[in-house]
Amino acid sequence: MFDQLNEQANHVIQDAMSITRAHGGLIVRPAQVLAALTRGTTTAAGALRALGVTEESIRQHIPIEGSPPPRQQRIGVNAAVQRLVDRAAELARASGAEKGGPEHLLVALVREPDPETGRLLRKIGLEVAGVESALQQAQV
Repeated sequence: MFDQLNEQANHVIQDAMSITRAHGGLIVRPAQVLAALTRGTTTAAGALRALGVTEESIRQHIPIEGSPPPRQQRIGVNAAVQRLVDRAAELARASGAEKGGPEHLLVALVREPDPETGRLLRKIGLEVAGVESALQQAQV
C-alpha cells in the first residue's frame, strides 16, 4: 500500500478505508485515519484511549455520504491523507525509524492538520502537547 509506512500503519490506512466505505464514501480523509488510529493495541491507540478519544467519538463527526459502495469499488485517499503519510515518514526518519508507524501518523495529524481535521481536533479536544505526552506515557 504505502511503502514509506510499516505494517501497522498500513493496517491503520486499511481500517480507514473500511470506515470510509461504511460511511458511503470513496475517498479516505484524515478524520477516518484518526478513527482508525483508535483501533488495536498500538502505542497511538493507547495514547488516544488515555486521552478519552474513542472511535465512536470521532465517527460521530464523520458525515454519512450515502450507502456503502460495492465491494469491488476502489477506495482512495485525498491529498491531505497523502501529505499525512509523507509527513509521518519524515517524522519516522527523523527519529531513526526506517518507516512511519501509527504513532508517526498520529503526531503528523495533530501537528499539521488540514482545516477540516483541525475543526475535528478542536471538537474532540485533541491538542499537540496532550497527544505527544500521552504517546510518551504509552511507550513506557
